[in-house]
Parts: sequence; C-alpha cells; structure tokens
Amino acid sequence: MGCILTFFTFLFPRAAFFVIWMARPSLVNDAFDTFLIPFFGLFIFPYTCLVYVVLHEQGGVSGAEWIWIAVAVVLDVGNMAGGFVQRGEYASRYPPPWVKG
Repeated sequence: MGCILTFFTFLFPRAAFFVIWMARPSLVNDAFDTFLIPFFGLFIFPYTCLVYVVLHEQGGVSGAEWIWIAVAVVLDVGNMAGGFVQRGEYASRYPPPWVKG
C-alpha cells in the first residue's frame, strides 16, 4: 500500500498534497502559519509543500532534511521549465497568422 501511495505522489503531487490537506488538516496547519502559503504552494510548488509538510510532521525541519526540500524545489522548477519548453515548441510550429512564410 505504501508503494502505491508513493507512486501516486510522484505522478500527481497536487492531488496528493490536497488529499493530505483534506484528510489531516492539522498537519498542514502545523507546518504553515497562514492559509496562503499552502494554497499557492498547491498550484506553484506542490512537491516542495508536500515534502515540507511530511518532514515537518516529525517536529520541524532541520539539518539534512533541508536537502529533501531542495530536491523538491528542483523537481518543481524542472516541472515548470518543462512546461515552458513544451509551450515554446508548440508555439514555434504554429506561427501567428500575420506572419507570412
């Protein structure tokens, strides 16, 4: 069961974070002081928020746990960059109608 949840988390980080937030809101409330950070994190940095909530559960983030958060930030930035690259490739195949050629 744990492997299925881990696989689900890697495929759908926003859904996994949302499920944790709805199932155990005290975890998210303990990790963040305000509603805005997890709300925007749900859309912008889902891996980072998910990892921070999971690591904060054991009493706060300290020491080597920041490495996991850095890995999550890299995953989030890579995910966003991949979307920008895909959008650029799609746009380059279809020039705007005012460009003749």
